[in-house]
Amino acid sequence: MAQTGSQAIMSREAKAAWVIAGLRHEQFTSLAQLRLRIREQIDAYNREPFQKRDGSRLSVFTAEEKPLLQALPAAPFEISTWVYKRKVNANAHVVWAKNFYSVPFSHIGALVDLRVTETMLEVYRRDERLTSHLLLPATASNQYRTNEADLPEGAASRPGTGPDRGVGGAGRTCDGGSDSQDLRDRVHR
Repeated sequence: MAQTGSQAIMSREAKAAWVIAGLRHEQFTSLAQLRLRIREQIDAYNREPFQKRDGSRLSVFTAEEKPLLQALPAAPFEISTWVYKRKVNANAHVVWAKNFYSVPFSHIGALVDLRVTETMLEVYRRDERLTSHLLLPATASNQYRTNEADLPEGAASRPGTGPDRGVGGAGRTCDGGSDSQDLRDRVHR
């Protein structure tokens, strides 16, 4: 039977009182000595027979709970944030925190979900993981993370598909002088 919160607290307090009571007349010269005696006292407490039923805490753990234990996962748990329904842009990138991360080009126009951890951004569509990227620093803005495999063949060298998209036209609409160069400089910061 599961304990309620108050029962668990009382049980913990009873254990602490039992351990402390057994050590109250002893003196310790090192922390290692104290820890060893505390472990011994806890082991003795767990072997102490129950008052109203057969067995002890240790026997119940060994018979009922230990067989149900499972190994810890190989990868540690990571806290993540999920962002839903982000549209994949025409340049096969999705926007997160003012930066651009590539997505396989076959998903252009689709809605995808982002799983963002402290170091990684993963892109999912339905239950399928499409790609992943290392996160750009929080100070970065308008930067691109592109996996070449996400773009169609030759797209990396094709004008209008990378971070310079839209800058080429600036030279044609301006006088080609310092204004167009300023625009190029701002895009590459």
